[in-house]
Amino acid sequence: MKVAFFSNKKIPKKNLLLRFSHAVLRELPILRKDGEICILFVSDKKIQEINKRFLNSNKITDVIAFNYEEFLSKKEAPFGDIVISLDTATRQAKLRGHSVLKECALLILHGLLHLVGVEDKTLKERDKMFALQKKIFLKIAPNLAPPDVLA
Repeated sequence: MKVAFFSNKKIPKKNLLLRFSHAVLRELPILRKDGEICILFVSDKKIQEINKRFLNSNKITDVIAFNYEEFLSKKEAPFGDIVISLDTATRQAKLRGHSVLKECALLILHGLLHLVGVEDKTLKERDKMFALQKKIFLKIAPNLAPPDVLA
C-alpha cells in the first residue's frame, strides 16, 4: 500500500509521519496490498468545505476519512483519502499540551482506523477506537503518542 502526503503547509517531520503511516498499515487488517492512501493536510476552511460537500456537515473537524473500496473496482481503487486540518491539529496539540507532530500522528492513526472500518459514533465504538489507538501506539511508536492517549 502506497501512502502519499499532500499539503500547501509545512507538515511537521513529514518523513517520520510517513514511516509511522506505513508502520500503522502493517498492523491493520487490510485485505489488499496495492492501492494508495492519500493524506491531505489542509486548513480549517478547506476541511469545513469538504465536510459540508461530502458529509453534509457545515463544521470544522480535525480528520475525515474516505474509503473508496466500495465505489471503484479493486484494481483501480486508491483505497482511500484522509483529510487532516493542520489548523485544528495545531490548536488541539496546544490545548492538550503536546506537539503538533504527536497530534498529527494521532489523527493519521485515527483516519487509518476509519479506513479499515473502525467507527467512533457511539460510546462503545469510541472506547474500541481509543483502545486500538493506544495498542498500536504502544507497539510501534510510543514516543509519537500524545501522553493522554497512553494513559
